[in-house]
Amino acid sequence: MQCPKCQSGDIARAAVVFEQETRRVTTTTTGMGVGLRGGIGVGVGASTGTQQTRFASRCRPPAKKKMVIPGVGFFIAVIVVVVIMSSIKNIAILNLVGFLVAIIGGVGLIIRNTVFNLKTWPQLYDQWQQSWVCRSCGASFIPRGGSSGVMPAVSLTL
Repeated sequence: MQCPKCQSGDIARAAVVFEQETRRVTTTTTGMGVGLRGGIGVGVGASTGTQQTRFASRCRPPAKKKMVIPGVGFFIAVIVVVVIMSSIKNIAILNLVGFLVAIIGGVGLIIRNTVFNLKTWPQLYDQWQQSWVCRSCGASFIPRGGSSGVMPAVSLTL
């Protein structure tokens, strides 16, 4: 199989590139110090993270949308605005309307993200699993047909 753009044989599945070029990193640091007034201190620190190449970053799988945090964030933001507004003018209807907007908006964001995660994300993930990338020119594509030779392909933006 070859890249449809440059005909290079140096191609790989996007999922494989992502796995091969992404590393989980854990570090530990220890230190000791002496203060100006004679005190001695010892410290230990640890951190974890992910290291990956730019190419692996381009090949990452599609992300699901967060469900609760945006809804709760919207709810809190509207409530804060309502509290500030009601402290300026004590209007009961403003409190009620603000509370309803916060509830409807927060729940609406949660529903929107849930629908994306249930309907759109699986299609994007399936497309990602089928996608290949060329290590020579960087083209992304989904092969159509057999597994040998140059084949018609659907270009992708990963």
